[in-house]
Amino acid sequence: MEAELTDEIFEIILGKRNIDRANLPDFLNPKYDNQHDPFLLPDMDKAVKRLLRAHKGQEKITIYGDYDVDGVTSSALLLDAFEKFGFENVDFFLPNRFIDGYGISERAVEIIHQRGTDLIVTVDCGSLNHKEIELANSLGLDVVVTDHHNIAESQPRAIAVVNPQRPENRYPEANIFAGVGVAFKLVQALGAHLPGLENGREKWLLDLVALGTVCDIVPMTGENRQNVYWGLEVLRKTRRPGIKAMLAATSTENISTSTLGFVLGPMINSAGRLETAEKALDLVFERDGLLALEKSNQLSALNKKRRDLQRKSLKKAIKLAENYKNDPVLVIADTSFNEGVIGIIASGLVDKFKKPVFVISIEGEIAKGSARSFGDFSASQAVYSAEEVITKGGGHDAAAGVTLPTKKVDDFRKLVNNFYKSLNLKNQLAKLLPVPDMSLNDLSPLTFELYSKIQQLEPFGPGNEEPIFALKNLTVKHRQDMGDKKQHIKYTFTDGENEIKMIKFNAPNEFIFEPGEIVDVMFRIGLNEWRGRRTVEGMILHIRESDL
Repeated sequence: MEAELTDEIFEIILGKRNIDRANLPDFLNPKYDNQHDPFLLPDMDKAVKRLLRAHKGQEKITIYGDYDVDGVTSSALLLDAFEKFGFENVDFFLPNRFIDGYGISERAVEIIHQRGTDLIVTVDCGSLNHKEIELANSLGLDVVVTDHHNIAESQPRAIAVVNPQRPENRYPEANIFAGVGVAFKLVQALGAHLPGLENGREKWLLDLVALGTVCDIVPMTGENRQNVYWGLEVLRKTRRPGIKAMLAATSTENISTSTLGFVLGPMINSAGRLETAEKALDLVFERDGLLALEKSNQLSALNKKRRDLQRKSLKKAIKLAENYKNDPVLVIADTSFNEGVIGIIASGLVDKFKKPVFVISIEGEIAKGSARSFGDFSASQAVYSAEEVITKGGGHDAAAGVTLPTKKVDDFRKLVNNFYKSLNLKNQLAKLLPVPDMSLNDLSPLTFELYSKIQQLEPFGPGNEEPIFALKNLTVKHRQDMGDKKQHIKYTFTDGENEIKMIKFNAPNEFIFEPGEIVDVMFRIGLNEWRGRRTVEGMILHIRESDL
C-alpha cells in the first residue's frame, strides 16, 4: 500500500512537469549527446574564425570575465579549454566591482592594452559595452563578445557578438543559457577545428558549466538540464584540486544542485563581493592540492566575513526601512552599506517587508543600488522609469542595478514609487507564496521511499523546481529554537498518528507558533542523517495558523 501511494504521488509530480511515461527515461537520465550545433548561435562562425587566426599566430588573448560565479566559471572554462587547444599566450581580466562595475570598463581596456593584448574574448558580459569596445578598437584591440544578457537595438562593433538574445539566433532554447553555457558552445565550436578536446573530452569541463548554470538561476530544462546532470557527475569525480579543497573546507560529501547554489556558489561570490573575484578564479584553477587547501581556507574565511557583514547591514537596513514602511517600494540608502552585499540585503528586506526593494550604497557623490522584486513589478522597468535622475542602470524583472548621484536618491525614491502606483497592481503578496505540487491528507506518505523517488528528478532549478507539498491542520507538538541568536526553528508536528520534524532557517516572527497550536504548512522534504540513522524531515517554506 505504501509503495502504491508513493508511486501515485510521484505520478502527480511528473504530471505537474508535463513528463509522461514515454519520455521519463530521457528526463531521468538525459543524454549528453543531445547537443545542438554551436554554429546556430549568432556570429559563432566569426568568433571561431578570429580565434583560429589568433591560434595560428599565437597572438596575445585576454579573457574578460565578470565577478560573479557565472563569470568566474566561464573564465576558468575558457582558460582550461584554450590551454588544451594549444593557445600559448592567454591571460585573464576580471573587473573589480568597486572600481570597474559590471561589464567592460575603459580602465580595464587601457590596462589590457598595456599588456600587449591583441584580442579580448569576453564571457558573461560585453553586449552593452559599445563605447568601451570602440575604445578597444581605437587602440588596435579586436574584441569577441560571448554573453547571454540583454542586448541593445544595435550590437557593439566587435568582431563577433555571440549572444542568444539576438534576433538572429537560430539555436533552439539557447536564450536559457547562462554565460558559461555560451562559453561552452564556443569551446564545442573550436573543437570542430582544433585538436585537444577530441572524443568528448570537453565533458570534463561540465563541472564548471554546472556550477555557473545553477548559480545564475537559469531554467533547468533542455541542454542546461543535461549539462548540469553530467556536470554533477564530473564534480563527483572532480580532477580540480581547487574544487576538491572547497568541498573539503565546507565538509561537503553529497553533491547536488543545493551544493552548488548554497555552498560553493556563495564561497566563490564572496571574493567578488568583498575583494576581487580573481581570488576565486585563482582557487578554481589551482592545481597544487596543498595550495588549493590554503586558498580555500582563505576564501572560506572571506565568506564568513561576508555573512557577518551581511547580518549587521541587514539589521541596520530593517531599521531604516521602517521610515518608509508605507511606501509600496522600499528605497533605502546609507553610507555604511558595502556595495558587495546590497543585493543580498535587498533580498532580506523583500522577505521581511514583502515589498520590492532598492538598497543603495552611498560613497561621496555617487550612489549605487541593487534591487530585488517579485510578481508583476519589474525592477529593471522601475529603473528605466527614473532615467531622468540616474547615471546608468538595468537588469531583469526580478533584479536590477542602478547608479545615480547621491543628491538624487530622494528623487529616485519618489519616481519608482510613482511608477509602482501607476501600474495599479493587485494581489502581489500572493505571488510571494510558494505554489505546492500537491496537498497531502496526512504525514504518512512522507517516507524515505518518496524522498528517494524525488531525488531522481535532480538537477533542480527553474522549470524543474524541487517538489513542494502542503499539509493542513498539523498540531505543533514541540518547538526548538536554534542558532546563536535563536534565529532558526525546528518543529515537531503531528497529525494525531504520525510525527515529523520540520526546520526553518532565519524564521520570521510570523512563523513562530507555540505547542498546541494548529497550523498549515508548505514544505519540501529532505533527509537527516545522524549516527547512521536516516529520517525524513521537512524544510518549511511557509506556515500559518489553520482556518478551522
